[in-house]
Amino acid sequence: MNDHAQGIDATPGPKPFEALWFSDGNVILATDTYLFKVHKSMLSSQSSVFRDMFDLPLVGDSQGPSEGDRGIVPETYDGLPLVKLADEKGEELAYLLRAVYERQFYHRDDARTPLKVVTSLLVLSTKYDFEHIRKDVIFQISKHYPMTLDEYCAIDDDKSQLFGMDRKDCHFPLLGAAFTAQVEPLLPILYYAASHFYAGDIFQAFTSGTIAMECCKTLFNGRESLQSSTNLSVASMRESLAQIRSLNKDKACQTQGCTLDVPDDHQTPFSSFLNTSDQKYVGGQQIIKSFFPQLCSNCFSECAKYAESERSLTWAWIPMAFAHSKWEDIHKELEELLSEDV
Repeated sequence: MNDHAQGIDATPGPKPFEALWFSDGNVILATDTYLFKVHKSMLSSQSSVFRDMFDLPLVGDSQGPSEGDRGIVPETYDGLPLVKLADEKGEELAYLLRAVYERQFYHRDDARTPLKVVTSLLVLSTKYDFEHIRKDVIFQISKHYPMTLDEYCAIDDDKSQLFGMDRKDCHFPLLGAAFTAQVEPLLPILYYAASHFYAGDIFQAFTSGTIAMECCKTLFNGRESLQSSTNLSVASMRESLAQIRSLNKDKACQTQGCTLDVPDDHQTPFSSFLNTSDQKYVGGQQIIKSFFPQLCSNCFSECAKYAESERSLTWAWIPMAFAHSKWEDIHKELEELLSEDV
């Protein structure tokens, strides 16, 4: 049995989860598949939601109201109060409770943590207000989805491993979890990562329940905006460069044969740079090398700098394309969130 799963019993109905069934536990949490015998004090000390839940007066509770006072009559299991968490999946709540009880279960610096554990912890730590767990998960995700162009391109390999699977397979689940948990500083970069997929893949993520409808709409709108920005930049590249050169005639290149003109036999892969939101594939040198093969080395370098500046402008537009503020504001918001005292 591995650290992040427990075998499935064929017995119908919720059953005790062995690793979270403490002999001295004083409350039973019930989900669709599992029962957890845990400690009120442990959960209350870390979660305001559970603290408020357990503070509700219970008839028959030694710490509850005296006889004659009104209180809630609890269901019981094995002589203990039974709290039904009807909306929760047993496996996902088990991840949260193990993170609470077991120091070795979750480490924010471990990129091998299964994706399902990461998304479950983010959503449930937010829902039940386990602030320290929430901060750790947000920190972990943010390290794998940096907000600067150079840092992002340096790690953005679709086939590299992240959270136990190919990196590209993490984008939709992480976006869905961050949207549900309302982690605003993570959303723009996760929207951007998910925007590289085909429309059919995005729609499938919605129909499967991985992302919500409003999230899907924002993703489609931002994707279209980024693609339009890239298309405009690429399509107008020659005209823009020619205009710059005409304004600097006193510095005109004297190298014979250096020109923005394209030979008749040159096959420019124009379409490969269009209709993409992925800025990794529209770098300055990539575009200039493909479009203008007759430039001298000095002019190539200058033109590549201009093309790169256009890519930087598109990168700066990303958060606004997905209905958020500038990268600087988002980065500040993330730092403040992670620095808050728990």
